[in-house]
Amino acid sequence: MKISRIAAIAASISLVSLVSGVVHAQTPAPSPSPSPAPAPKGGAPAPPARPAQPPTNKPKPYAEVITKEAKTDDGIIKTHQIDDKVYFEIPKAVYDKPILWVTTFSRIQTGRMPFGLEVQDRVVTWERRGDKVLLRSTDYTMRSKTDDGTRQSLDLLNLQPVLMVFNVAANGPDDAAVIDASPILTTDVNEFSPKRALGVVRLDSARTFIETVKSFPTNVEMNVLATYADANSNSVSAVLHHSLVALPEKPMKPRLEDSRVGFFSTYFSEFGGDKNRVEDVIYINRFRLEKKDPAAALSEPVKPITWYIAPEVPKKWHPYVKAGVEAWNEAFEAAGFKNAIVCKEPPTKEQEPDFDVDDARYSVVRWLPSDILNAYGPSLVDPRSGEILSASPKFFHNILKLQELWYFTQASPNDPKAQKLPLSTETMGPLLQYVVTHEIGHCLGFPHNKKASSSVPVKLLRDPEWTKKWGTEASVMDYGRFNYVAQPTDGVTNLIPKIGPYDIFATEWGYKPLPGDDPESEKASLDAIAQRQVSDPMLRFGHGEESFASQGDPGQRSEDLGSDALEATPLGLKNIDRVLEYIVSATTKPGEDYTYLGEMFDNLVGQRARELSNVAALVGGFTQTDYHYQQGGSEVFTPIPAGKQKQAVAFLMANAFNTPKNILRPDILARIESSGATDRVLQSQLGLLIGLLSESRAKRMVDQELMYKGKQPIYTLTELMSDTRKGLWSELAAPQTVAIDAYRRGLQRQYVQALGTRMTTSTSEMRPLARLTLMDTQVAIKAALPKTTDRATKAHLLDCNQMIQQMLYPTKG
Repeated sequence: MKISRIAAIAASISLVSLVSGVVHAQTPAPSPSPSPAPAPKGGAPAPPARPAQPPTNKPKPYAEVITKEAKTDDGIIKTHQIDDKVYFEIPKAVYDKPILWVTTFSRIQTGRMPFGLEVQDRVVTWERRGDKVLLRSTDYTMRSKTDDGTRQSLDLLNLQPVLMVFNVAANGPDDAAVIDASPILTTDVNEFSPKRALGVVRLDSARTFIETVKSFPTNVEMNVLATYADANSNSVSAVLHHSLVALPEKPMKPRLEDSRVGFFSTYFSEFGGDKNRVEDVIYINRFRLEKKDPAAALSEPVKPITWYIAPEVPKKWHPYVKAGVEAWNEAFEAAGFKNAIVCKEPPTKEQEPDFDVDDARYSVVRWLPSDILNAYGPSLVDPRSGEILSASPKFFHNILKLQELWYFTQASPNDPKAQKLPLSTETMGPLLQYVVTHEIGHCLGFPHNKKASSSVPVKLLRDPEWTKKWGTEASVMDYGRFNYVAQPTDGVTNLIPKIGPYDIFATEWGYKPLPGDDPESEKASLDAIAQRQVSDPMLRFGHGEESFASQGDPGQRSEDLGSDALEATPLGLKNIDRVLEYIVSATTKPGEDYTYLGEMFDNLVGQRARELSNVAALVGGFTQTDYHYQQGGSEVFTPIPAGKQKQAVAFLMANAFNTPKNILRPDILARIESSGATDRVLQSQLGLLIGLLSESRAKRMVDQELMYKGKQPIYTLTELMSDTRKGLWSELAAPQTVAIDAYRRGLQRQYVQALGTRMTTSTSEMRPLARLTLMDTQVAIKAALPKTTDRATKAHLLDCNQMIQQMLYPTKG
């Protein structure tokens, strides 16, 4: 999560009326004027009007507001709790200073969502205007590089909205403003509201209470028990945790983004300067890390990046969480830091009474009781510099189930301990450790690197020594998962991703201290590091499906391993066949039903489809390499060789679209369903088929033909359509008897339907080729009909012939 990106967006509704002492960001109603005196008789001059009554909301003496009953806590903002109210005493030093306001769910009732999730974060300032204090939202997305007039024009355009206005209840020492801050916590303020996340419509202030308020030197922490009503008037209660954290007095020196190295980023538009345009400036997001000994090649940090393990994380997983977090120390040594990352248990109440895992200053590993099969690594960022202030990864409990599903289907042929479920703690622990390392990578600023898994040659995935050192891919930030390529005879023992060459490279590039006072002074040094990618593919980065420009690159996919899908996929399919041999015994126990068998079988069919889809991605694909000018090759995008594309189509016809008899095992299917096997197989095949005939693929293939024809061999869209038709209808070429089984018949009907859709909806070259292909198919069907002997095949061919006839020559009415 980045500043200005929130986990739950506040619903767009008008603010409800607030209690006395708070004024909305709207024009106030005018005070009633005194009634004019009656005009005197005889035209005498009117007496002077009575002066307006003095306002009743002027500040009171301090002791009348902050009474002896107040529970006071001193800090950046002194807080006073009196009965059901909380007063802020805002010192002059805090006026106009940026403060990060973060709201999270600290506790939640059953059936809504896990605790620990973010509601919002925004930068605010307190501004005093006489006897009023304004709470304003601050925006940094437009800035001026020079003071040549653009800064003044931006000030006119970049007005900071007023969120709330408070009356000054009393004046404290040194012009401190005492305000009743209760309404911002106990009324429904859009910018801080969790209504959309909770699925509720209104806050019940009568059932909303301020529970705790604590102030510290740089932050204020508050808990509010809030009760809402949903659309059916059901009560929904949650404890909201509000953190107000002062941004650093001196912003961290930013580092400019480079597309060759993946980092989450902070964007802004910059006006002025030498370029004749508005420039988008991008800073990478990273923690502030400084050496104790700047002259040393390897030094301890002044302040290590520290994660605490929240109390709700099950104790048996703590060693694996700690190991997963601190695995990044290897990478930070390349940036010149020793022991840069620390993971530890939180302090006890005796050690630190005010420690709170919800405190936005701390980075905490959270464990959420949810059946969501996921985890994620958000962060809070200073928008001025890209400095990560804290980052608390969230692990949903069912991430354990997801890891078990994947490890069993992908890696169990090479790990006998995984051939019986459920997996033991000793086997599950390293799987969780891998997920922790991945999510901590996000917390450190690293996005997914979808190029990392495809940079590893298949032979290295089968090498025990290489996999022991590096795991399964060049970066733990890819989605390559576990080693489904290695064969049992290879002797590979480590089947899990680890910190890889790219992670070490990217950490050096992003975190290595460099001389200079501004980002521009670092560019030459950073460019020299980035250029190592030219000669080492394992150091390259790619956004993959998350970037439109990369979506046709088969080397930037999720759930893939190895640099050559045509080499890796046959090996993966062999391992799937091995899993089928023990899937029944692995998933069953005496006296239990076959629910888990069905779930694992579905997952195995899905794994098979994913591996085959990696081959399909070669067709019409290209390789994207982020070369910069005069550094590396001259072409960023190059088509996959024509021979490899044609080979991929042939492989799919033989392995994806033929009836997968090895999957259709009666000893499995008879235990999990009375019917549905046909549909199960067809759906996995149909996804591949629709992808092959997709509009985006067709357009890429036409573009490649136009750009490269005459320069190098090109696999054309015309060839793809012809090869696909011949492969899917291969039975029609039988010399004597034509017989088609039920699985193939279903696939062929779907193929005809898909071509009919393309013929009427496509705007590319696919449209006329779909029509011609249907015509060719109809000719082949008519020629094959005399060779049919079984009624099912004959009925199927007659039906397809009629379908095609109606598509080509639709009759009216």
